[in-house]
Amino acid sequence: MSRWNALKKTYRMCTRLRAQRGGSRTGYLLDALWCSVRHGASPENYFVLRFFDLPDWQRAAFLTSGRSGALDRALNRNAAAAEKEALASKARFLTVFAPDVRRSHVYAPEADFAAFSAFLDGNNTFFLKPVSGTMGRGIERFRSAAIPDRAAFYDDCRAQRLLLEAPIRQHPALEALSPGCVNSARQRRARPRRPRPAHRRVPQVRRPRRRDR
Repeated sequence: MSRWNALKKTYRMCTRLRAQRGGSRTGYLLDALWCSVRHGASPENYFVLRFFDLPDWQRAAFLTSGRSGALDRALNRNAAAAEKEALASKARFLTVFAPDVRRSHVYAPEADFAAFSAFLDGNNTFFLKPVSGTMGRGIERFRSAAIPDRAAFYDDCRAQRLLLEAPIRQHPALEALSPGCVNSARQRRARPRRPRPAHRRVPQVRRPRRRDR
């Protein structure tokens, strides 16, 4: 998103915020811009995380979009070109890290109709999403049984270069409340630049007690 589009989106959100809570739209806008500079907060961060309700010291505790991007660039600065390519595409990421993700998917432009249909047969519910983007933009949830014409749906997914991904399976008790509703579960990890040396146990030598004579 360009800076101009982000500013227009922030302005619209501030207008809605003024209608919901009262206050000054200009005040909200200036505060949102300050959070963008100071905390790397996107328009969505400011409103979804309710930054307008938080003091600055609490805002500093959030992993905003700007901080997340800076952290990703710092931690992956030495990554190979193929690894960076995998991180930029959801479809490529799922293929490269399949043993870790363990989530069925099919990328329509690279799949034949048989593989596409097999995915639909194996998943009653699935998520349809673009291969790039953040904050849930363009993601929709579908039910396989609700697709009247699979061939037309396949052609449409290929034309839009869409990814089909199975939902994350929850605990059975939670799954019963809303089956197939979880799209993502994020976990961030960081490795040290140099491997840490293995800790060695130093044998303890018992000193003999001195007897009083």
